[in-house]
Amino acid sequence: MLITVRTDKYGHLASKATILPDMLYAAGANTHGCRGGINRSVARAAGYWLMGREPLAESADEPAEDNAQAVTLWRGLQRLPEKEAAARVAAVRRAALACEDLDGLLTKSAR
Repeated sequence: MLITVRTDKYGHLASKATILPDMLYAAGANTHGCRGGINRSVARAAGYWLMGREPLAESADEPAEDNAQAVTLWRGLQRLPEKEAAARVAAVRRAALACEDLDGLLTKSAR
């Protein structure tokens, strides 16, 4: 698993808030090399569900609606029984690995 790590001028992590999401993305919801656009909000919501915390914007330059959609999806996962939420997150991982569409995977039953 490869991730990009950036350091500040003191050798510390430049962005501590994104290192864990980057690791989770690289480990499971990674769509690098896939053709076409992906729904990053779905991947972000799934990753943050695994971390047990609400999604955060990746940068100040990111459009506000990108993270707002991830937060909405994440909150939906929070309302589900744990087994159902985990099944949906697993479906996102499988689809990402197969370069399939992620849309709807967190909003419909994984069964």
